[in-house]
Amino acid sequence: MKIPGIDLTKFDVQAVTSRLPHIPTDKVVTLAKDAAYTTVGFGVLAFQKSQVRRREITEEIQAKLPAVATEAVTKATSALTNLRGLVKFAKPSATEQHN
Repeated sequence: MKIPGIDLTKFDVQAVTSRLPHIPTDKVVTLAKDAAYTTVGFGVLAFQKSQVRRREITEEIQAKLPAVATEAVTKATSALTNLRGLVKFAKPSATEQHN
């Protein structure tokens, strides 16, 4: 298969560019900068919001931690008491060992 050739020797760039609408590059640059600044601004706001939320969550956890620790100690003490009762109940008494 042969690839056809393209002859660009008669291509008039001036004629093509003259038909294109004039785009003011200074406005395009300004628009691009504004879009970039807006994007960065939203990123900064999102980061700050996440930091505020992180601080709120940390304060919540620190406020609840003493109560949770107390409840954990209470539950562990109760479990140990129950376990001691089971162990004591499971040990054969001295009179049962001789029979």
